Amino acid sequence: LYPFQEDCIRDFNENKYNIILKSRQLGLSTSTAAYCLWLAMFHRDKNIIIMATKLEVGKFMVGKIREAFQMIPKWLLEMLELSEPEAESVKYLRFSNGSKITAIPTSKDAGRGEAVSLLVVDEAAHIENLKELWLGIRPTLSTGGRAIVFSTPNGKGNYFHELWAGADTGEWEDGKSGFHGKKTGTNGFHPIKLPWTVHPE
Repeated sequence: LYPFQEDCIRDFNENKYNIILKSRQLGLSTSTAAYCLWLAMFHRDKNIIIMATKLEVGKFMVGKIREAFQMIPKWLLEMLELSEPEAESVKYLRFSNGSKITAIPTSKDAGRGEAVSLLVVDEAAHIENLKELWLGIRPTLSTGGRAIVFSTPNGKGNYFHELWAGADTGEWEDGKSGFHGKKTGTNGFHPIKLPWTVHPE
């Protein structure tokens, strides 16, 4: 991991809701996919939901998670008492410890009716009905669920911009790669800003 990715993962663990305003091609989708796999493998009965601009993008992320799982050494799987995924398709993986990772479409009833442990929203600024989706799925996070919402910018006036404005306190932690908020904003989101300069290459 690059330092900015390590800092993001620490923030994922320390804050209930994270919102990330990012540059392109930072590998954040890949490191977030790895975080999802860790959460599913090392914790029982976690329900992880991935949403993106298109269902195909969510499926691609699930594919990354599947590839990563296939590279996990056998001794670690034995230590965790994990076998091959109990059920899988291009849209989901279900593990023998009860955890599951699912890519879902951005429909108005997405994720409703089930407790969600972690919601990941990729390229949120480019999802037209983001406000409706967030207001619908937020109650499912109320029992300890977390959210990671990230995107490249898409101008003002969209709901991602509104969420970012409510999270941005203008106070940033020292010694971190990129800009990581010292505290959460008025809407409960912890802000992270990642310009292209955070990537060493």
